Amino acid sequence: MALYTNLDGTVPDQGLGALFKWQVTDRLLGKRRRANVPFATPQRQNDGRGLASSTPHLTWIGHATFVQRLGGLLLATDP
Repeated sequence: MALYTNLDGTVPDQGLGALFKWQVTDRLLGKRRRANVPFATPQRQNDGRGLASSTPHLTWIGHATFVQRLGGLLLATDP
């Protein structure tokens, strides 16, 4: 069994032409399947006090980006 398998059965390594068809052509022709899963990104008002404070904390910026304060240092991660 593979470590990762697409649930819809597609195989990811099909070349640049297949990628272009999937991203552009299929979208223009209406062939792309739309997910019917409602999802709302969690949001919380941020007045900046957390970033300005000296206490340890972790702030999610978005996707995989975080800002953390540890030992008086402010560190941003963006893989």
